[in-house]
Amino acid sequence: MATNHGVGSSNLSGRAINVITHLPLAMLVAYSVRIPRTYSGIMRFLSIFVLLALVVMVPNPALAWSQNGHEIVCDLAFRQLTPAARNLLFKVHDKKGPFYKSCHWADEVRYDNFKGTYNYHFLNVADGEDELDFARDCAALDCVTIAIQRYATILAREPQSSRDEENRGDALRFLAHFVADLHQPLHVSHRKDRGGNDITVTWLDTSNKRNLHGIWDTTILSESGARSVALAMPLLTRIQNMDVSMWRTFDIVGWTAETYQLAEMVAYTHENGTRVITGDNLPLPYFERARPIVEQQIMKASVRLAYLINQIAAGNLPRNMLVLNSPGNIDGRIRVE
Repeated sequence: MATNHGVGSSNLSGRAINVITHLPLAMLVAYSVRIPRTYSGIMRFLSIFVLLALVVMVPNPALAWSQNGHEIVCDLAFRQLTPAARNLLFKVHDKKGPFYKSCHWADEVRYDNFKGTYNYHFLNVADGEDELDFARDCAALDCVTIAIQRYATILAREPQSSRDEENRGDALRFLAHFVADLHQPLHVSHRKDRGGNDITVTWLDTSNKRNLHGIWDTTILSESGARSVALAMPLLTRIQNMDVSMWRTFDIVGWTAETYQLAEMVAYTHENGTRVITGDNLPLPYFERARPIVEQQIMKASVRLAYLINQIAAGNLPRNMLVLNSPGNIDGRIRVE
C-alpha cells in the first residue's frame, strides 16, 4: 500500500487547522449577508454558504523539504549550470517567474492532474528489512529513483510536437523536485511508520508535538537559518570552496542508498544510538547532528541536479542510469539539439 512521505502532518490535522482558521470568515460572510425570506432566496443563500464551507475546509498538505527547501535546491542548482544548460532551461521552462519558483509544483499537482506521480516522491523500504533492495522496494517502478530516470529521459529527448514541448516543461519541474526529494533522508525510509509521519515527538525540550517527517522536511532547515533562497547563499559559497566532484555522478541507485543510510544512522537514531520512537524528545544534540546532514543534502541535491541538466544539455545523459554497467548503456547517449 502506498504511503505518503511528502506530508509533514496528517490530512486530518491539516483539515482541523484550516477549519479553525477559516471558519470564522465563513461565519462572518453568513452573518453580514442579509438572509432572504423567500424559499428560492433561502435555497440560493444556503447553496452559497455550503460552497464557502467546502472551500475553506479543503486541507493544505505540507510540502516535502518545505517549499523553501525545494526553491533553495533549484536556485543553487541554477547557479551551477553551464551556458548551454541555461539555454536549455530557458527554452523549456514555460512558467512565469524564476525557475526556482516552479520547483514545488510537483507537490501541488500530485493530488489532481498528476495523481499517478504520488508515489514518485519517495521510496519505501519493506517492513522488517534493514537494507535497501531496489528490486524489492521499487518492484512496481513507482518510486523516486525511477521518477528521476523517467523525467531526465523525457527532458533529454528532442521534441517532435507541441505536446512534446509541454511534456519537457513538466519533466524539468518533476526532475528538479524529485532530485531534491531523493536527498531528504525520510523520503527513503520505512513503510511501517510512513517515513516518520507516524512517529510523534517533541522538539528541543519543548512540549510542542510534531511528527519526525515534518521535522526533517521543514524544521531543521528553517532553524539552521536557511529560511529562504537569499538566506541560503552561504551554502553556494561552501559548494564553490569544496571538492564536490564525487557528488557528480549518474548513479541514482547509489544516491538512493546513501539517503537510506542517513535515514537509518541519523534521522531514526538518537545520539546515544537508540531508536527514535513516538513520545521521545529530540534535544539539542539531535539537532546538532542533523543540521550538517540537512545542509549537506541540500547542497548535494543542487550539485547533482545541476550535473544532470548540464549533461543533458551536452548530450551526455546515459540511456539508463539505473543500470550504468550494462554493456549496451555505456556508449548509449541521448542527444539533445
